[in-house]
Amino acid sequence: MPSPTSPEPKAPPDPVNPRRPSRDEHLTDDRAPGQWATRYVQGAWIQIVLELGYLVVGLVLALLLLYQIAVSAHSVNGPGLWPSAFDGASRHTLALGAVAVGGACGGFAFALKWLYHGVAHGWWNCDRIVWRLVVPLLSATLALFTALMIGSGLIPIFSAKITEGPRIGAAYGFFVGFFSDNLLAALQKLADQTLGTLGQVEGKQGKPPET
Repeated sequence: MPSPTSPEPKAPPDPVNPRRPSRDEHLTDDRAPGQWATRYVQGAWIQIVLELGYLVVGLVLALLLLYQIAVSAHSVNGPGLWPSAFDGASRHTLALGAVAVGGACGGFAFALKWLYHGVAHGWWNCDRIVWRLVVPLLSATLALFTALMIGSGLIPIFSAKITEGPRIGAAYGFFVGFFSDNLLAALQKLADQTLGTLGQVEGKQGKPPET
């Protein structure tokens, strides 16, 4: 029988990739049976709850705004939240608005996913608050401007139809917003390949001319 000071038993590692947590570790949050006490002090939980509140309220507001865009786009005489918010807006403008709001929804959802993962697995730390505050705004901005680049033909990855209506615009925006980290990494790699890195540019500038 283990002593009170002995290390807690853990699930065996993944036999294929020992560095990756096993399925049992993911299901139990790397805790032994009966280990139910929280890992965090009261001050940490206050910040966790505030972060959760920010993400939930932001997601709800973004969904309500998306609903208002849909009501305006289809000229529905339903219970609009802000009846005159989009009066006179063209379908193209509403589509771009749906892209941005859909991107924000994706960012809020992605940050919520990693908040509960981080808390459950013990990865949460107070410095991540900056990331959680910025991700929805960054996701909305990234979704909007990639849609503009696709619509203009600058990036012929998706169909330019994403800016033709709010429904497809919102779907595209959520997709980009949820995977904004992956898209930023891909764009950085593309920029390095086409424009070169800062070190390469400085090296070329400092290289003496060939004689």
